[in-house]
Amino acid sequence: MKKTIHIMMLIAALTIAWGCSSDSSDGDTYNLNYSVTTTTARPNWAIDWYNNEPAPNWEEPNQNLFEHSMYIILTLPENLVPFSTDDDLMAVFINNECRSVAKASPLEDGSKVYFVNTVRGNDTDKEVYFTLKYYSGGLRHTFVIDGTDQYVPDLILGLDEDFVPNIMAGSTKYPCQMMIDPVLSEKLPFTPSPDDLIAVFVGNECRGVARAQESTSMVIYGRHDGEEGTLRYYSAEQKGIYTFNEKLTIQALSQPIEVPLSF
Repeated sequence: MKKTIHIMMLIAALTIAWGCSSDSSDGDTYNLNYSVTTTTARPNWAIDWYNNEPAPNWEEPNQNLFEHSMYIILTLPENLVPFSTDDDLMAVFINNECRSVAKASPLEDGSKVYFVNTVRGNDTDKEVYFTLKYYSGGLRHTFVIDGTDQYVPDLILGLDEDFVPNIMAGSTKYPCQMMIDPVLSEKLPFTPSPDDLIAVFVGNECRGVARAQESTSMVIYGRHDGEEGTLRYYSAEQKGIYTFNEKLTIQALSQPIEVPLSF
């Protein structure tokens, strides 16, 4: 009798702990590792790049104070082009001193946006790296990219091939960034599809998103070290969003880390 009671208590405990085959009243399915929410449409996950920064007062330097120049033809990254406006500014700094300011020069069809900077320098500027500062008028967001490249007198950067620095890496809204390599478990409750998505959320705010089969790595953007993110996987086959229970700590890292997605 005692043995029978013990077995029944064990079954009850496992049922409470796992609950993986029972649906809740709101249609979600729960598992030890994740919960699943059905959806009728592919989610439109995207990072909110909008900020509320005023336009900077960068000023073109007095060319009479400098001995030579370097020329930079910068191509705006494709994902920032839709937000480019007449208020855009691209500045080049050396040793915290503004050496050039340029406004946007878009193509007539709007497919590309260029910034042509004449960067002033002196003979004392030897083996020094310049910093790019980009203000997006549409996003009201400043991006700062340190140590982009060396200042070289009379060099024309971006003439033979497009010079497209990773401006997103210099976000002042999300200064803490890390790269992860999501790794799917061997046993999946669905067949992966090119339409599948992987995302990281902090609360209800998307901080990183990528097609599941597009790349092994994705960038996660944080406001500060220590934020806790939640991983979500959208399966096109199941039309379901798998939200993982284990939290991901966002921290500035120079190397990507593997993040297992255990189904």
